[in-house]
Amino acid sequence: MHTKYSDGKLELRDLVDLYGKLGFGAIAITDHLCEEKTLLGKAAAYLDKTLTPQSFPLYLEEIRIEADRAWTLYRMLVIPGIEITKNSLRHHRSAHILALGIKNYIRADLSIPEILKEIRSQGAISVAAHPISKNYVRGGHYHLWDHREELKDLFDAWEITDNGELLKAVAETKLPKLANSDLHRPHQIQSWKNTFGCERSWEAVADAIRNQNLDFRFFSSPVEPMTSTLFPILQNFRSLKHLGSKHFASTDRVKRLKYFYAVDIFSRSRAARKVRSSVGEELNVSNINAGSRLHTTTIIISNIINHHTGG
Repeated sequence: MHTKYSDGKLELRDLVDLYGKLGFGAIAITDHLCEEKTLLGKAAAYLDKTLTPQSFPLYLEEIRIEADRAWTLYRMLVIPGIEITKNSLRHHRSAHILALGIKNYIRADLSIPEILKEIRSQGAISVAAHPISKNYVRGGHYHLWDHREELKDLFDAWEITDNGELLKAVAETKLPKLANSDLHRPHQIQSWKNTFGCERSWEAVADAIRNQNLDFRFFSSPVEPMTSTLFPILQNFRSLKHLGSKHFASTDRVKRLKYFYAVDIFSRSRAARKVRSSVGEELNVSNINAGSRLHTTTIIISNIINHHTGG
């Protein structure tokens, strides 16, 4: 997730409070660190949209201070990280690399193998960030995906999400996986999250990522009523297990689904109507309090899965 140290909307302190008040156990701050010698990298530095050798020590120190505060107030772990950003007008040269648990500055102008070697030497975790995503603002960056066979052993994990989008091609591989909200603005908190069955320490989280002792859930903020109605469509997704904080679907069940959706079923939107029509009848909402401010996504997913699988 990103702060005003690069292209995020929130100050670091405000971001910590946003997640802490919602009860999260751990977050990672990963502001952009762009190449210094390229045209796009120089533009990012001119616009104050990237970490620099000058701002990096201040960045780490503020994360340290906020990590202490977050632990005291919320018992939440705050992990220092960066998103090494190699942007190019040629999408198949572009690449983004997350470094989690970082201690020292890494030059984004280094080659990708050199960057990954440096991340590992610091005891940090390397993640191939949104390797096949195409964003209408940033375009695509496909270098890591194009070279995944030669790079797969150098990365600790590959992202299977980009904001609310699930990257199906990544999910269906045997590559180690990690979810990421790529949050730049508060509303993007509604996205896929990682769940870990370990203690709240960096060492434990890092081991869980390396050993793939984790799972994925879609998080919808419980403190605000739902405003948007369409959530990601999951098509033949074979790795997801958890589909919400209280509902579980086995991998076998997910394999048997052609489509399933997470939407606000009280909406009159086209997406909501499509869900209702896809199951052939109105969903059973007798266990949902229509006046509640709690989001109903997990209940909806559970109902759809049960309908299609006979569960």
